[in-house]
Amino acid sequence: MKTIVRFLVVLLFSPFASADYFKLYTQVQVTPKIGNIVVTRGIAREPKYVDYMSNNREEMAEANIFPDADIGTFVENTVFAAMDDQKIEIIVHSDHRRMHGAGSAIADNYIEIKIDGKKVFESTFGDYRVQSEVYKIVLLPLEKIIFVYGHDSDPNTNDSSWPDTLWYDKLQNGEYFYLVEVGNSRKKEEKQSKSKPQFEDFPTTKYLSHSPIQPKKASSDDKNWQKRDWLEDPLFEPNFAGHIYAYVTGCGTNCKLLCFVDLRNGKLLDEMAICFSCGMSEDSPEIYKPEYRIDSRLLIVPCLVDSDGEGFHYMKYEDGNINKITTQLWDTQRNRAPEK
Repeated sequence: MKTIVRFLVVLLFSPFASADYFKLYTQVQVTPKIGNIVVTRGIAREPKYVDYMSNNREEMAEANIFPDADIGTFVENTVFAAMDDQKIEIIVHSDHRRMHGAGSAIADNYIEIKIDGKKVFESTFGDYRVQSEVYKIVLLPLEKIIFVYGHDSDPNTNDSSWPDTLWYDKLQNGEYFYLVEVGNSRKKEEKQSKSKPQFEDFPTTKYLSHSPIQPKKASSDDKNWQKRDWLEDPLFEPNFAGHIYAYVTGCGTNCKLLCFVDLRNGKLLDEMAICFSCGMSEDSPEIYKPEYRIDSRLLIVPCLVDSDGEGFHYMKYEDGNINKITTQLWDTQRNRAPEK
């Protein structure tokens, strides 16, 4: 593992580094004969193996080998096993949609373990934002123990020789172990999922009754963020709430703007524009894209909106206004309260 870390340090800081010549992966080894499941990290360095892993994910998954997500994507895989009268799920998450900040050259990876359908463990996995590293997880179902190997983010106490030991049979109903780095685990309670607002709950009430009236063409010196892409005559069709055209444009570093045009009169609805931030200023809007439909007044906006936290923000269009309904927060570092 130290070899992998040294290689990554050289790779990340070398001007000749190329993502084409390495691929990190997670491997899940299920061995009923000796009663354990081991989750480890690995790295492929030869171009032919890197290409093969990237282009044959399904075949690799059959061998319980899961290459990290390619840049701009998210992947999830689950390994199912039965051992010592327990039904076990090992869920491997790999998220490479974050492209700025420490450690963004590689994906953020997470491991989730469920026993008989109940979550008992969740942690970061692999090198986590050049801060800490969990590089091996060993599950012993007969003893109901999870060993976690790695090192923490304190350079004065980095010692990977002793694992964290977690007894999941001691958890209360609904609890699971949550671990960001070795030596910093805590119990969390799995929240009951609240019903999400559905598009069908907010049906469109006013459809366009005539051909769309297009907005006025923008000039090349127009300073309005919402118009900056309108250097050609637009031909907009309604895609939200029956008579509105919704679209996303940039509005500065780490900022995106969800804009609206009323195609009944061609008016740009400045007062309804929604600013949201994902810290993804150079990424395609498709990665964190708001959701809306022509047959519904419901909007779902991702990431940060105002000061409501990072998550999915549910809103509705009503009487010419956008009104908030609820926010489903993500379990992210930004949202977590500081430990006391």
